Order: sequence, then C-alpha cells, then structure tokens
Amino acid sequence: MYPKIKKHPFKIIAFDWDGTAVANRQVDAGPVADVLEELMRFGVQIVIITGTNFGNIDSQFCSLVTGPHKQNLYVCTDRGSEVHGFDEDSKPVLLYGRKATDEEEALLSKVAEAVKNDIESHSNITIDIVYKRLNRRKIDLIPEWENPPKSQIGELLEKTEARLVQGGFSGGIKGAFAMTIEYSKQLGLDDARLTTDVKHVELGLTDKSDSINWALEELSYKRNIPFTDILILGDEFGPIAGFEGSDFLTYKQDAEGIDYISVGKEPNGVPEGVIHVGGGPDCFLRLMKEQAKIYRKIELTEDPTFLLVREGFDDMREREVESLLTVGNGYLGVRGSIEERVSGSEPATLVAGVYDRAKEGEIEELVVVPDWLHTRIYVGGEQLHLDTGHIVEHRRVLDMKKGILRREWRHRDERGRITSVSMLRFASLADPHVLALKISITPENHQGEIRVGTGIELCQKMALVAIPTDRRVLEEDIGVVAVSKTNFSDITIVQAQRSRISTGIVKPDYHTHIEECGVGEFFSWQAEAGQTVEIEKIVSIYTSRDTDDPEREAVDNLRDCCARGFNELLLDNVDAWRARWDIAAIAVEGDAEVQSWLNFAAYHLIIAGNPHDERVSISARTLTGTIYKGHVFWDADMFMLPFFVYAHPPTARAMLKYRHHTLPGARKEAQDLSLKGALYAWESTVTGEEMTPEFVITPTGEVILILTGKMEQHINTSVSYGVWSYWMATRDEDFFVNAGAEILIETARFWVSRAEEKDGVFHIYNVCGPDEYHEIVNDSIYTNLKAVWSIDRAADSVAYLKESHAGKWSELKARIGFDDNELLEWDNVASNMYKDANHGNNLIEQFAGYFDLEDIDVYEYEPRTVPLDMLLGREETSLTQLVKQADVVMLLYLLENDFTPEAVEENYKYYERRTGHGSSLSPSMYGLVAARLGLEDLARRYLHQAGTIDLANNMGNASGGVHAAALGGLWQQVIMGFAGVRVQVDGIYVYPRLLKEWTRLGFKLMFHGNVLQFDVEHDRQITVVVGEKSGASIGIFGGSLQALQSGGVYKSLWDGNTWREFAKVEEGAA
Repeated sequence: MYPKIKKHPFKIIAFDWDGTAVANRQVDAGPVADVLEELMRFGVQIVIITGTNFGNIDSQFCSLVTGPHKQNLYVCTDRGSEVHGFDEDSKPVLLYGRKATDEEEALLSKVAEAVKNDIESHSNITIDIVYKRLNRRKIDLIPEWENPPKSQIGELLEKTEARLVQGGFSGGIKGAFAMTIEYSKQLGLDDARLTTDVKHVELGLTDKSDSINWALEELSYKRNIPFTDILILGDEFGPIAGFEGSDFLTYKQDAEGIDYISVGKEPNGVPEGVIHVGGGPDCFLRLMKEQAKIYRKIELTEDPTFLLVREGFDDMREREVESLLTVGNGYLGVRGSIEERVSGSEPATLVAGVYDRAKEGEIEELVVVPDWLHTRIYVGGEQLHLDTGHIVEHRRVLDMKKGILRREWRHRDERGRITSVSMLRFASLADPHVLALKISITPENHQGEIRVGTGIELCQKMALVAIPTDRRVLEEDIGVVAVSKTNFSDITIVQAQRSRISTGIVKPDYHTHIEECGVGEFFSWQAEAGQTVEIEKIVSIYTSRDTDDPEREAVDNLRDCCARGFNELLLDNVDAWRARWDIAAIAVEGDAEVQSWLNFAAYHLIIAGNPHDERVSISARTLTGTIYKGHVFWDADMFMLPFFVYAHPPTARAMLKYRHHTLPGARKEAQDLSLKGALYAWESTVTGEEMTPEFVITPTGEVILILTGKMEQHINTSVSYGVWSYWMATRDEDFFVNAGAEILIETARFWVSRAEEKDGVFHIYNVCGPDEYHEIVNDSIYTNLKAVWSIDRAADSVAYLKESHAGKWSELKARIGFDDNELLEWDNVASNMYKDANHGNNLIEQFAGYFDLEDIDVYEYEPRTVPLDMLLGREETSLTQLVKQADVVMLLYLLENDFTPEAVEENYKYYERRTGHGSSLSPSMYGLVAARLGLEDLARRYLHQAGTIDLANNMGNASGGVHAAALGGLWQQVIMGFAGVRVQVDGIYVYPRLLKEWTRLGFKLMFHGNVLQFDVEHDRQITVVVGEKSGASIGIFGGSLQALQSGGVYKSLWDGNTWREFAKVEEGAA
C-alpha cells in the first residue's frame, strides 16, 4: 500500500476508468460508487478520464450517485473530447466539448481508410474501421476478437502480432502505427493524436492529456489547489508493445508535486515518478477507502452530540463561549477566542504548572503565556474584523470527538466584497507540546491583494502574564521564536512557530517581522475570485519545567513537526482522541440532549488531565480560564479523579502523585498547627503551600474573610479517598507501595492528632464541612465519618505492607518514624469518634447543633432567579438549616455501606428540601443518590441541572472557565448513580435504574488493568463483556459477587422486580 495514501487527504483525485476503477464496463460499480460518493461529500473533486462516451460511464457509475455533492464529479470522456459535470439537481451538464469540423471528420476517415487500404493491399489481412466515435477513428487490427479484457493484454498482443505478420504485414502493430502517422502527415491531419490498445490504432483530435489539462486549468489553477493535493491513478502508465501506455498521457512531467499511482500489471515497468502498486481495481478500491478514512478523521464528526456549535457573535457572551470552546491536552489549554481579537474577548493559553505571583508575598496563580493565535487579515489594505463591515455568516464548531475547533466566517465589507475565512485549530493530544492552526481565505467576488500576518503576541492585557525576554527569526528566515519568563517563579516559556502556505498557481510573498510586542510571519498575494489560499501554522511550546533547554527542545520539535506536516499532525491528534473515547465514552440511547452533556463533560475532563506530569493536578476551572487562579481544590480528588480512575488510569496516577509530591507542604501545614501527619492545602499550586486568599473585597467595598483555607480540613479525606479508590480499581502496586500508603498514613496521623477526647468520645472542633454556609462548626458529621474511614484505610494499608511488602514497609516505617503503638491510638480514635447523637430516628445531624437552627424549606422560595443565600443574606443564612451543597448527602454516596437503606432515603429527603445548591458541585451528587434510590423525577431534575451548568451558564460565571467538578460529578451521577456501580475492595457491584426515556446505557470501565464493557437495556438485561486480560468479580448490588471469566460475555435479566444473577452466554447463543 502506498504510504502517503494513509496520511495525505488529496483534493483532486483523477483516474482512468476501465482497468483502474473497474475491471470492465460490465461489472457492478456499486462498491466504487459508494466510496467515491463519500469522498465527494467531503468536497474531493473526482475526475474520471476515459476513452468511452458519457452514456457508458453514466449508466455504469454516475447514475448511482445523487445529491448536491455530485457537483464534485467530473467525467472526461471520448479521450479528451468532452467534460461532463453535474448541476445541483444531479443532472449532467456539458462543461467542455471539442467537436470536429466537417473537414476534420473527413480527414479522420480518409487517414483511417488509407491505412486500411495499404495494409489490405499488401497482405491477405482484413482490417476494420470503427467510425462512430467522437473526434476519432479506430483502426481494428484484429476484428475477430471483440471486446478483449485488459487482463488478457499479453495474449492479445501475441495474437495481434501473429495475425499481422502471418497475414503478410511484416511491420506488425508498430508498422501500422507508423503508417497511420505517415498518412496523417501526408493528408494534412497535422495535429493527429495516436494511441494504441494493441487491438486498435486509434486516430483522433484529442487524447487523455486534454482531459488532465482541463482538470488542472479548471480545478487546480482556478481554485489554487496545489499539485501536491492531486492524485492521478491509472493502470497503463508504462509501455505496452513498445508504445506509451494509455495512461501515460495523464502524466505531466512539468507539473511537479502531483502523485501518480498505477494499479496495473505494468509488465515493462513505469515511468520515473509513477508509483506501481498493482492489484487492479481491487487495489484502487482499497486506496479510495483509505482516502475516505482520512477524510472521516479530519472532517466534522457526523454525530451532532459531539458537536458544540455557536452561531453568530455576541460580545456580551464571548468570554463564556471562549471557555466552552477551549482546546487542550492536559499540558496546556487554549481558550476558544477569535484569532484576530474582538471586543469582549479574554484570550488565554495556559500551561499546567506555570504559576507566578503578581507581587512578592501574594498567592500564586496561573500565568497567561503569549498568545500564539494572534492573526490579522487584510483585503485590499483594509483589515477584516468582526467589529467592522457586515457578518454574513459566523459559526464556531468544537468537534469534541476529535479535539478540533473550526470557525467559518463570511465577511462583507463596505465595498460589497465578500471574503470567506475558515480556521481550524487543535492542541495535539498525541504530542502535548504541539499547537496548530490552519487559515483558509477565499475572495468570493473580488480580486486584489490579500495580506495575512500570524504570530505570537507578547504584550497582553491580562491579570498575570509572562514577561517577554527574547524574540527572533529562525534560521533561513523561516519561522520565529518568542521567549518569555515568569517574574518570581523564574519559569522560561519558549514558543517556536513556523507557517507554510499552499503554493498552487498563487505564489505568495513571505517575510518575518519582529516588534516590541510580538513576532510573526507575513504573507501577501494577488488573489483572484474563487481562489483559496491556506496557511498552516505549527507552534511548539516548551518551558523550563519540562527541560533544561526549552528553546532547543521547542525548535527541534518544531522542525520534526514541520517535516511531518500539518495533516499528519492532525491525523495523529484524531487517532489519540479516538483511543481516549474508546474507554471514556458513555452511550445513552433515548435522550440526545443528555448524550451531548456527557460528551461535553468527558471532553473537558480529558483536556484537563495530564498523564505525563505528576507535578500538576487539575484546577477547579481546568485550563479553560483563570478564575480561582488555577488552584487545585478537593474538586480534583473527589469529583474529577473517579473519571480518570476508570477511563484513563495514567492520568489518575499522575494526579495522585501530585499529592505525593506536595506531601512535604502538607506536613508543614500540619506542623504549623502543632499537629502530626499532613494537612493538604485547601487551595494549592506546586509546593502544597496553602494558596487560599485570606479575604476578598466585594464590588461594594465589603471585606469578606475567607475561612475555607483554615476550616475545610476535610480535603484530607478527599485525598485519601482518591488514593484508596485508585488502589481498589488498579491494584497499582508501585504507586501504592511508594506513594499511596504514605499519603494514607500521614493523613490518618493528622486526624488522630486533630481529634479531641471528651468523656471517652473524640470530637473534631472548629471545622467546615462541604456546606460552606456554616463555616465554623463542631463535629461535622461528614468530616468525622470520613476521618474515621481514612484512619481505617491507613490501618489496612499498614497491614497490607507488612504482609505483602515487608522490605518496603521497613524502609517507609524508618523514614516516617512510624511506631506500631500508633495503630492502637488509631483504633481508639476511630472506634470512639463522635458519629452523631441519637435523635430517635434515622436522621443524621450535619453538625452539632444543626437541628437547633431555624428550619427552612427551599421549595417555598421557588421560583427564584438568584441564589437563596443572597436572598437571605450571609448572616441570616448561617442561622438557618439552609445547606449550600451536598454534605450529609455526599456521605450517603461515599459511605453508603455505613447506613441502612431506610436511613439513606430518610436523610436524602430531609436534606434535599434544605439544600440551595449554591455550588456547582451539588446537583450531581443529589442526582446520583436520587438515582440509586429510584427517585426518578429528582434524579432527572438534578441531571438536567448538572448537565447545563456550563452549557446554559446556570451559575452565571462560565466566562471564568468550565466547572470541572460539576463535569466529573455528572459522569459519576450516570455511572455510579443510574448504572448503580459500586466499586469495593473485593469487586464491582451494579444495580442500574435508568430513566424511563432511556432505552440503553453503555459504558466501559478500566478495572485491574482490564476493560469491562457494560450494556444496560432498560428493564430488560445487563450485558457484561470481560476483557481478555483477566477475569473479574462482578455482582448485582444486594447480592453476592460472581467470578466472571476473562473474555466471557455475561447477562443479568430483569425479572420485573429485581436484577437476577449473571449467567454466562455461551458462544453462538443469542
């Protein structure tokens, strides 16, 4: 197989018909029509070159194709005499025709007859002439063999030569050919075109070179399609019987860059520059399928639930849209801002781990690195801009399945000139240091000069940016480099850029430009209406966090990327996305809206996680915006991590290794409080130092103290919960022994030293649980029970290390100064921790004294358009039972086994009516527990709230970045809630409760290095396919685990009341 066919999308594909696309004109052309029609839909110009007439091709092939895309089909017939196209109704249109004059017709016949008479008069051979051909005559040298197939060309040659020589014409085929040339000259047919297929000597006024010349003139030149985007195929490029092959005339030696492929036998070889692959029409079909596969990869995904579309332009909502349309790969994120800068915009490229301080002593925040998108387009000296002229059309589409952002813009200026601009950008998931932008410009109704400048802008009006230190041109004056540096953290950022412009008939001028606030590449050309010019820009970015010599790495990587080209980088990116979606995708049948929400959630989680850097985690708004300054909260471990644990364990591992790297900072936080172990910062960046601001000033000038950094110590339980969850799902021994167990031990030590004993009961005073409306409380039940859980898991870890990794345990024990007597203290605290007063029912008091507060029912305040705490006021809110977000209800999910089913339901219903959902983290948790309880209406309601937090901007602050915790919570609501997945030490339990409108729910989970595929049909059956790597313990929740074998398929049936045990489906069974 020709390698380029799998990497390069050709824009014009021209080919011979008989022998190349089909074996003959009698075979079914349906398979060829299917793939060529798909290519036409993608905009590929399909050019058929044939010696036969249009009617033959139309009946065999063209009639099988219908639709507006048929306008991309051209049929060059009668050996270059005619070109047929199609209108928008799929009706044929003659685009070009060469009709012989009466004199030429007479000459053609006269020459053919002269040859016939000469051969017959000097031999005993009978020669026929085929007259009914447009602009040509066919001298038949072997009339008795009608319609020989091309596959018998060797036998045909042998028999034709034998017939001529044995019949007395010693010159054979060559002699007949030479005789035809001679008579053409003698009789005045000076521009005769001669070819032979061995059976005939064909005399005409045109040949296949006219067909290819038409295609180049009308399709390549007028549309500025470069020769490198043209593919020509045939089966007879090489010589046959000493004559040029019939397809040699399509070989343009002066058109450098065109690719040629022969699928024929070519017994005498092919000309230099033609690639011979052989295989005939079967190979042609495979080659076209490879092209279709490329286009399916790079064109928009057909599934609309993977497309986030924003029509028009609204400067009031632009920052919100930019957050949603971010492209990224975990290493960096690029907001979906418009390339030429517009009002209301907040463009930002953010690199994970690149933090700095605005001033000495202030908290760290993410740095906005120089803007690599910055582009300016000028038409006739006037800059194209959304703020000027008229927007005929403006559309941005984020293809979440492929990680590609497309923009289509048609602009009409005050002079009526319409210019079409399209942009395509991606941040490569295959190589996280690579960014790419394609700019396509087409003047629709005008001609003249077009200029484009695209580069790296260094002077940005953002809160915190990197400071420019150097800018220069790369060697050979092609490409540019920009170097910047953070002020206090001393991180160097290098961006290397090189652009390539399509070189068809248009030959643009190129130069680089350096100025104080930027460096860029500039192109200018004289454009004709309808000519498209494409600029492909590649940027490589490295920082001193990545390497000691970021400039060398950036430039070297850029050079390698440019050698591979934009399309190959794009295809690699798409392949990487396909691999991620293979595990991460959730399929919901029966609700396209929910499906789109889930795709949006998974997409933004994927672009947030960085499996390659264990020194970073995921901030609250990921790399889509700068709100919360890029700090890492409990959100990362509690809400986002589960997605990665089961969809991409390497990212989950890196996130938890970040917690291990910041363990020294957490130990210091505990020491500063005169406590043992480690206390993780509520907001952290690189070192683990607490980054929570101490106060904020409201727009009215009010100073509000921020207590979360001191009070929300429950973050420790989130980290330990994340460690244990990852360990249960992966059995990653290396991580657990060398990092995870140490985290569990140190967080347990903190809780044991934090708890205070009173009358034999341990209490945790002066904390804040997840409910931030009550900031300083005693015995937060969430904190207490999660602390007990953490202590118990640490004890389990010590026992496991002692038993399974004694040597490693001895090393760790010595390094952290662990005394076995600590285990007794742990057990005492865990066993005697305050776990709620006895209220004579199943209700759990959120914290000591909560039930004494003024009761409230949030439903009495509906409908409302502002958060309930704003209606009541901060002080009044703290005096009521109003809960900001899932607190006790989080426990009902996380520690479900600690409560009876009755207690879960009673507490859920109690707190559900008292929760204002003032946090984006809340709806998904309420929806999850509602789904498990079978409270369908509530589950649906909270699913809709969680799914639209960003897409409908329900919180009113999506402009600062997407709410990643809500997205992770949405994933959990569907998998842990509606699918009823519970992962425990000994295996996985499931108990699906789907919404009535869902007919099916399908998903995959990574578990112990194996892929488990679940397919739930509403109230019918659960199908589990166990991966080949190992078996799995899976059971119905409420029942027992079952040992499912590797490679096996198992089903659980719904009996009308409950799910039955899994039964193996024997091979071949329905």
